[in-house]
Amino acid sequence: YQVQQPLGEVFARHRGAVDAATLPLEDLLAARPRLDDVTQETFGQPGATDPEHIVLRQATGLRRGMKVDTVMAAILGALDGDLTVSQVISAVAQLLDKDPAALALEVTPKLRQVFEEQYLILDATPTVGPA
Repeated sequence: YQVQQPLGEVFARHRGAVDAATLPLEDLLAARPRLDDVTQETFGQPGATDPEHIVLRQATGLRRGMKVDTVMAAILGALDGDLTVSQVISAVAQLLDKDPAALALEVTPKLRQVFEEQYLILDATPTVGPA
């Protein structure tokens, strides 16, 4: 996929992306990020339990593609800025009958990568309108 010009916004957001990716674990789990302009490409046999390939693709900017498994796709797909990372991981862990703390440790490296590569973003604190 070709990059989408202009790329200035990608570079302007890089520092914030690195800051988010390097948050202490407690802060990372308390964050309320959202996917930013990302589509999901799924390939596999119809009716299969899990797809053979799941690729998250940035629709703008560098248009990177990242292969993820079904667990990571479920977690990232639920991150819409309303729930914390911890809440989403706990919900997915419950569905999979896994320990939430163990799942959090398992997915944290990939979460840090998706922050750094700007698939996930943290919005600025909303401002209150005029009083």
